[in-house]
Amino acid sequence: MIGGYAGKYLDVDLSTGKVDVRLLDKEMVEKYVGGGGFIAKILWDQLPPNADPLGWENILIITTGPMTATLAPTGGSWYVGFKSPATGIYGEGRGGGYFGPELKFAGYDTVILRGRSPEPVYLYIEDDKVEILPADELWGKDFFKTVDMLEEKYKGVRVLGIGPAGENLVKFACLMSDRYRAAGRGGAGAVMGSKNLKAIAVRGSKDINVADKEGFIKALKDANKTIFEHPATAKLLPDYGTSSLVNGMSAFGAFPTRNHRSGVFESAEKISGETMAETILVKTRGCYSCNIKCTRYTMVREGEYAGVESEGPEYETINAFGARCGIDNLEAIAMANMNANRLGLETISTGTLIAFAMELYEEGLLSKDECNGLELNFGNHQAMNRLLEDIAYRRGLGDILAEGVKEAAVKIGRGSEKYAMHVKGLELTATEPRAAQDSGLGHAVASRGGDHLRPWSPAYTLFSFGSEELGLGGTPDPIVPDDKARVVALMQRVSTFTDMNGMCKFTVLCNTLAPSQLAHLYTTITGISFTAEDVMQSAARVWNLQRALNTIKFGITSADDTLPHRFLNETAPDGPAKGKVVELDKMKKEYYSLEGWDDNGVPRRERILELGLDFVAEELGK
Repeated sequence: MIGGYAGKYLDVDLSTGKVDVRLLDKEMVEKYVGGGGFIAKILWDQLPPNADPLGWENILIITTGPMTATLAPTGGSWYVGFKSPATGIYGEGRGGGYFGPELKFAGYDTVILRGRSPEPVYLYIEDDKVEILPADELWGKDFFKTVDMLEEKYKGVRVLGIGPAGENLVKFACLMSDRYRAAGRGGAGAVMGSKNLKAIAVRGSKDINVADKEGFIKALKDANKTIFEHPATAKLLPDYGTSSLVNGMSAFGAFPTRNHRSGVFESAEKISGETMAETILVKTRGCYSCNIKCTRYTMVREGEYAGVESEGPEYETINAFGARCGIDNLEAIAMANMNANRLGLETISTGTLIAFAMELYEEGLLSKDECNGLELNFGNHQAMNRLLEDIAYRRGLGDILAEGVKEAAVKIGRGSEKYAMHVKGLELTATEPRAAQDSGLGHAVASRGGDHLRPWSPAYTLFSFGSEELGLGGTPDPIVPDDKARVVALMQRVSTFTDMNGMCKFTVLCNTLAPSQLAHLYTTITGISFTAEDVMQSAARVWNLQRALNTIKFGITSADDTLPHRFLNETAPDGPAKGKVVELDKMKKEYYSLEGWDDNGVPRRERILELGLDFVAEELGK
């Protein structure tokens, strides 16, 4: 088998209880690499376009990449793919920790889950032993308790699973692993819950080989040297984690505040990474084969939330439960973070829903009675934590919010749609797009909806972390639309490739590792000769396949590549972007041209053929 791969995958039909072990296809590896590449191809080939995301026809794909379970920097990633119940389009998430490597040590690159079990079950994998077992004792338990019970039964096991939010089909419920690690966006937890699958427990004892050990050691040394010399991965992330961004983003006017009314939070310092280090930080951690160690393990030692302990909160969570809700109580944010992990709620969407409800309450569009008796003013951290649990258990207003902000706005009505911060049904993330025009474009065209990670281009446009190899230099102006389409397209390629190869995006998020270094690692691990140009081309192939899924099979058009009313019609009230709106149309037109898409956002036939996606070209003519 090609180096870096286990060489097999599991095909599990939960309806019948049948488990098949299949060999990984060589062409699949060579053209789609792994991770999001595998997901896009499997969904294209096997998912009925009209499948109900919460119905038995949807497919849940757990997969890895060739660098997962190797010594490649941050080689601990695993991925989940599905049709999203939040958006109705392409869904994908990434998790870190140790579950992905353990799956490969058991001998499998991928697990495909089909159908729906008639009763709650969990999947147990131990090397060649694969069993579907009753989960009656686990169902109804939170994720922490689920892990405790499975770890007690199977020593050394790694657990992926859902909490009550997934069981209750909250449309943005996430998958959790290693107790605190989440594959968050798009509702994979709801899909798993709809299949009556509570958890996957895995342990393995096999090896993952690399093709060229001597060459890999050289590539590894080169990559690690770059990581240890780059200010983001050598200093900011190890010292303060992702929360190192809080003060800087607010200074740029890019820190969403009070449901994106503003990008400047007057109390940013109180919820920053620096304050976390001085107050609730216990120690730092890293995922498998991680030399960055951005994870914070925290504990609240005194006050109203004393006793709360968990990994995090991360930057996105701090914004979602903090500034976006007008809350400057770091201990309350830690509480919300812990409960979201315990209940299996994705923090970005949950915080966005709560901020949405708070703005509706303050605008007089929701009454106190309609808010489960809560006074949902911005800044009320007790109400925020109470509403979080109501969402997980679908109680009262929580039941409406559990549908996601797009659908919740439709159900509430009263003009609430203009306060709903989402793209294609996926709630927006912690970058104010009026302060970073490229972020607005990136959110609008992303394959899974309101996505900040493909790419997080503000690393360049706000913080000036450039790349000589990508032609990104100098000090760009983030509040003008010029050249932003090129920036987004280039950085999208590198982000997409890391979501194929099994590495964490923190190796590329700030343009740390260059495409040539990723190619060198990939070549020495797999034995497949790869250049920097191959990295960009293979990523373009997968990106355009995801786009083809959304446009050809799921019906997305250019009209869906848009942003909430606030960003296009209301000028930023403060900060460096004061007086600005997002100039989306200009950037989108340039982006479509660069990608080879037509005016409706559909990849052109010649572009599809150029990327070797002939089977997609056949569908274009129908």
